[in-house]
Amino acid sequence: MNGQQQQTESIKNLIRNIEIGSIVLPEFQRDFVWDITKTYELFDSLVRGIFIGSIIYGKPSFEITVREIDKRPRKGPGSRTPIPPINYSQEEIENKTQIENFRLILDGQQRATSIYRALKGIDTVWLIIKNEDEVEEEIQEKEFRNRSLEEVIFEFSGHPDDNRLSINLADAYSMAINSDLFEEDIRKNGKSESGRSGQVYGLAVAGADGDL
Repeated sequence: MNGQQQQTESIKNLIRNIEIGSIVLPEFQRDFVWDITKTYELFDSLVRGIFIGSIIYGKPSFEITVREIDKRPRKGPGSRTPIPPINYSQEEIENKTQIENFRLILDGQQRATSIYRALKGIDTVWLIIKNEDEVEEEIQEKEFRNRSLEEVIFEFSGHPDDNRLSINLADAYSMAINSDLFEEDIRKNGKSESGRSGQVYGLAVAGADGDL
């Protein structure tokens, strides 16, 4: 492996690099084992600015066998389908590291996989927002668009809450990535065409460019 360097990476870049196969796992890494409650706790920590630990990468310089991040459903068809190994020659590795910033996750697989699965909709994660009467009085004095996500979050859950505004993280992330004007619209007008829900989407996806 090449020498390690400290750097930050946005969640958006993490997702993109996993999708194109530039971030993978060495074959010897253990399987993804976190249950869904760990994912809820992870996103709660991210929203509240609690340090979640670093993701440590390595850049190989030799022939190696790797596998992709676990994208299988937790239950049902495909959940037990083996993840096929991928063999790369030394020449292929040299090309991929130079051109694609090819990396192996050495530590942090559970966190990286959980983030990917939630934002791509493999695992269903809902952000539940407090009702107005549940928000602290000093926060109620702020305009809605000026409130931070930490100030309005009730919890992360696997189901929408019939009594509170509920936002699917995968939908919010998709909206943020696919609409270049969305966040600018939120900043300028305080709402999108979808109204109040759009404001909360703006809060929910603000972390898409956040650093890990």
